[in-house]
Amino acid sequence: MSTWFNGGVSPTDIVEWAGQSLEVLLRIYAKCLDRSMRRNRRLIEAALGHESRPKTVA
Repeated sequence: MSTWFNGGVSPTDIVEWAGQSLEVLLRIYAKCLDRSMRRNRRLIEAALGHESRPKTVA
């Protein structure tokens, strides 16, 4: 299931296919969310025409 989650499959589809609850899925696979959130932010920025810039350390 982590492969599906990391691959961007909707959590609602995963729980349906796996026979799990959303609560269980998120509790067990929450570690996958951080990477997904970063990827999703990049996708949204690209769709809005914003260039993703690396952060600089001051």
